[in-house]
Amino acid sequence: MLFIRCHGAYRTACSLAMSGQAAECYVQCRSVLEYAAYAVHINRNPKLGKTWLDRHVDDAGMKAAKKAFQHVTVAESVKAANRHAAERFETVYQRTIDFGGHPNERSVTTNIKMTEEPDRREMLAILQHGDGIQLDMALKTTAQCGMIALEMLETIFGAKFELLGIRAAMLDLRRTGI
Repeated sequence: MLFIRCHGAYRTACSLAMSGQAAECYVQCRSVLEYAAYAVHINRNPKLGKTWLDRHVDDAGMKAAKKAFQHVTVAESVKAANRHAAERFETVYQRTIDFGGHPNERSVTTNIKMTEEPDRREMLAILQHGDGIQLDMALKTTAQCGMIALEMLETIFGAKFELLGIRAAMLDLRRTGI
């Protein structure tokens, strides 16, 4: 089920990135990575499936789930499953947080256009970017998130990825620099 949610988040991230909504695409990119990482974490620690499902049963369930699914703990599972994907996961995950996954400084300042005149300063919030660095970075990050999610999910569904040719396609894409 987390794979399906990951796919849905990826489609939404692609839609937002292609429409120029750079900051908003990073929220979805973060979700793409988290869905895949949670799937790996639960797959490596099957008892966590119940912990995850019991999150809203009571206060103890909430505390247990929060503890079991802290980013550092989930990232350790990803690293144990695929060290190379884990490095890319951490780098791109932090980028998604910086540029829109949280309301951080960069999520705001990289999406404004400032003009100064002698008697005033004007700041224009950009909700939909056209061609330029912000759009390029959003599109590239979205593609990278998709690839990293697939790399993580391959640790669970390796035989199916091989059978369907997904593994070979991923290798070809990696050669292009995604």
